[in-house]
Amino acid sequence: MNPFYENKETPLQISPSLNLEFPEHLHGHTEILFVREGRILVNIMGKTKELKKGDCAVVFPQKIHSYHSLGDSSSWLLIFGNTLAGSYLHSLQEYSPSTPFLPAGSLHRDVALSFERLYDSSGDISLCSAWIQVLLANIMPLLSLRKENQPESMELTHRLVHYVMEHFQEPLTLEILAKELHINKYYLSHIFSGRLHINFRGYLNRIRLEYALQLIRSTRQPLTSVWEEAGFNSQRSFNRIFQETMGMTPLEYRKSIL
Repeated sequence: MNPFYENKETPLQISPSLNLEFPEHLHGHTEILFVREGRILVNIMGKTKELKKGDCAVVFPQKIHSYHSLGDSSSWLLIFGNTLAGSYLHSLQEYSPSTPFLPAGSLHRDVALSFERLYDSSGDISLCSAWIQVLLANIMPLLSLRKENQPESMELTHRLVHYVMEHFQEPLTLEILAKELHINKYYLSHIFSGRLHINFRGYLNRIRLEYALQLIRSTRQPLTSVWEEAGFNSQRSFNRIFQETMGMTPLEYRKSIL
């Protein structure tokens, strides 16, 4: 799994992703997914599509999206900030596509090449900006862009997801969330179950777990500090949720990736 939490210190993240999984989230960067092998179920702002080899999904800034691999899959995941978008910045900020999914048959071969070049030159921001604009030059004309007002239900979901993503490392309950958003807690519970298809506690634990997985993969932090930084209230609950989701203990997981 390759969870993403927006790194505000760097304008570019590019990685090959295996068996991509991530619950509903949003951020201020643009994100482009390109499927190399297998199948991935992608949801963007309530629109769901099963993507296969060669297909692409484009996530504009501040759009709720999620990923779920259907079996083994391999993909490129590109995330970049506004400073690298060049002349496409205005379109990315002010518009959204009628459909954010592009089939393999519509894409020029330079699309796949752009991901490879970006990965090879990820240390050179100027060169990466040029390749991002090559990528956007091939993708953006295929998207039917429009200005649109979000329906009230989606606007509330946006606020909900944004708040959880900003505060998941803090003590957080449905009551606190309801108070901060000035919304009845029972209505919030309905939003989680009806639109996100998961209860509040399950969603919060999933966000925290994905963050903990990223820390385990990318740092040497002791596991005791990992669960604390991710927002879990005890090592016992962290271990239980980790075992239920991953089928192994946190220590076994760290050993497996080493």
